[in-house]
Amino acid sequence: MVTAGHDREPLPWLVLHRIIGIAVFLIVVVVLNWLAGTTEITPVRTIAAFLTDNVWLVLLFSLTFLVAEIFTVFPFPVNIAAPFLNAGGAVLLVEFLIRIFLMVDTIAGIAVFSMFAVFAPFIKVVVFVVVVVAGLADIVRPGRVHG
Repeated sequence: MVTAGHDREPLPWLVLHRIIGIAVFLIVVVVLNWLAGTTEITPVRTIAAFLTDNVWLVLLFSLTFLVAEIFTVFPFPVNIAAPFLNAGGAVLLVEFLIRIFLMVDTIAGIAVFSMFAVFAPFIKVVVFVVVVVAGLADIVRPGRVHG
């Protein structure tokens, strides 16, 4: 059976677990939205609205990482797409984290994390380059066990 690396679970289980994780996230969003409709607690409403507004971003980076993991199991040169997909997913994840920090600023009424918004383009480029370089280095590394 094809595995995603010698110490990882088989590919069908990996895909199933990732899809279950996405489903759990979606259930959490639905429950939070239900709670937000039944409570006057501002942070609960803010978090529910935030997750609802960003559900497509979370789904996009989750699926991007999933597709990257699938490409990782294939031999060279097919697996060459994996580092680029991982880098794209990482950039989307960084965008989501920056949005979380900005939401914390809003909830707390502070402006501590707003500096991330200023540096966001630079941070995203650095993350993309580092993830691509690390991924490509892993592919061409001598004695590579997987893929």
